[in-house]
This record gives sequence, structure tokens and C-alpha cells, in this order.
Amino acid sequence: MKRIFTLLVATMVTLTASLQAQIKINSASKRINDHHMVIKPQFAEVHGGFHDGLALVYAPDGKSKPFYIDTEGRHCFSQSFDDARPFSDGRAAVKKDDRWGFISIKGETVIPFEYAEARDFCEGYAAVSKGGARGLYGVVDENGKTFMPERYSQVNSFSDGVATVMQNGRWMLVNQRGANMELPYERVGGFHCGRAVVMQQGKYGAIDASGKLVVATVYDHLSDFSEGLSVFLMNGKYGYLDTMGQVAIECRFTHAAPFSDGRAVASDAEPDASGMVTLVGVIDAKGDYVVKPHYNVVKQFSEGLAAVGLDGKWGYINADGKVVVPLQYEDAQGFSEGLAAVREKGLWGFISAKE
Repeated sequence: MKRIFTLLVATMVTLTASLQAQIKINSASKRINDHHMVIKPQFAEVHGGFHDGLALVYAPDGKSKPFYIDTEGRHCFSQSFDDARPFSDGRAAVKKDDRWGFISIKGETVIPFEYAEARDFCEGYAAVSKGGARGLYGVVDENGKTFMPERYSQVNSFSDGVATVMQNGRWMLVNQRGANMELPYERVGGFHCGRAVVMQQGKYGAIDASGKLVVATVYDHLSDFSEGLSVFLMNGKYGYLDTMGQVAIECRFTHAAPFSDGRAVASDAEPDASGMVTLVGVIDAKGDYVVKPHYNVVKQFSEGLAAVGLDGKWGYINADGKVVVPLQYEDAQGFSEGLAAVREKGLWGFISAKE
């Protein structure tokens, strides 16, 4: 009888230990699932997130060249590159032997390695330069065919068929048919939402795609337009203008950023002794706070979520300001194609927005 009792006790102890171990495993699995980690932290750097199903990363050995991974974390393409940039419009600028070319999403070389400089594709065109004493830029199409010869000192990306370029110290407006007109401004940005920011005598305004001034050059600063609004600065405070130059959100913020996904990072908190605004929140298109100034950093919303940082920890909030991924990471980037890069113990991995 005593032997049977001892055997029962031993069996119960074994079962209890097994159950505790299983609970620990389940807890660990739940923790991973709660965090939505889909590619474990293993990269020293991540540049730009996923585009066209591919992300640009660096290995942690400090000697690695950049390479691309797919959404499963698998290393893509057999050829290696000395430098590279994220994909845009199905093309990526990559560098070999000190010259830039372009590859497709299959890793095939589609534009030869013959340029000293190469910019990203936008609407089927990219600025490139073969170098030379003057270092001028031209524009090629997605097959490498020259669209504009190398005669411009600055080239802004095409948007809705128009772009701004500088030639011989003068800004011009060009379209995809090759027509151009001179612009009488000291600085001209690229087009966004049908508007390009211009500067004249230290004051900022905006032109439309025909070159007409639609926002008077009276502001201390204007950001590029995004979702139909531009951040303007006047007398030390920030507000928002619409594309016709009408005030959409009054000038009352000490910090303001462009809109994305119907939300913008803003704050009316007073700067600290160094002039920095250390607490920021989130506003909607009416200028009302969705999240009052609370975080040290809020990055731009993308795919309905924004990375937020507080006291050195990072997580994510949704458009209503609810924390959907706890603040537990060392750093975090925006979501792109359903995935976002996060850093743990010095290495970057990717989480999914899906639970």
C-alpha cells in the first residue's frame, strides 16, 4: 500500500511539473502572438520597410552589404550590391563597383550600372547622372530610355505628369510631353496634391500645375501638401492651409507635421529650455485632439497605425489613439504592406498588424 501511495505522489509531481512547463510554453507563445512578430529580430538596419513585397536590410556583422528580403524573411537575389535603396514603382536603385543601375522585383538588371547618381522612380521616371565636371541630372524611363538629357542641376520627381527642375540657376516647370515654362522663384519644391511649394524673398507660397501662384508667398514656412493640407508657420505658431490657401486649421500649435491617414502629429505644449517640444499628440482633420500631447515621439500614420515613443519605449496606436501594440520595443518604424520593423536587443525584426 505504501509503495502504491509513493507511486501516486511521484506521478502527480511529474504531471504537475509537465503542466507548469506547458503553461510556460503557452504563455511564451501567447506573448509572441500578442506582439505579432513574424520575422524575428536579426538585422542591424532596416531601410524603408516593405515595398513591392521586398525590404532592404543589413546583417548584424558590420561587414554585410545590403540585401533584400521577402515577407517571410528570406534572402532574395543571388547578386550582391555595394549600396542599395528601397523599391519604388517596381524598380530599385542599386550600386556596384561605384556605379548605380536599377533592378526589377525579380532581381534582374533592367538599367545598366552606368550612373554616378540615381534617384528613385516615381510615375515611371527617375533622375540620373553620369557625373562629369558639372554633375548635371537627366531623366530616364523605367526601361532606361532617356526622357530628358543631363542638363539640370536639380530635378524633383514627377507627380500627376509634371515636375520642377533647375537649369542654369533658374527653375522651370516641365511636363511629360517635354513642354516647359520658367518660374520666377528662388526655391521650388516637388508637386504634391497638385501643388508645389515655392519661396520668394524668404517667404513661402505654392503654385499649381500650370505655374499659377495659388497660395501667396507670405508664410515663414510651408510643408509639402499631404491629403490636401500643408503645415504653415507664421509668427512662431503652426497651422494648416488647404490647396487654395485658405486656413483649414488655425495657427495655434508649437509643433505640427503633415497629415497621413486622416491624422497629424501636433502639439500646443510649450517648448523646453532648449526650444524642443517634448510632448506631442495627434489631431484629426478638424484640428481636434484624438490624442492629447502625451508621447515624446509620434511617427507618421500609415495603414491606420502610428509608432509612438515614450521614455525610450516604442509601440503602436490606432487612429482613435488606442494602444494596439504595447510600448515595449527599443525603436519602431511605420507599417508598410502590413508589416513594420521593430528593434529588440539591438536587432530589427518585423511585426504584423494582424492579430
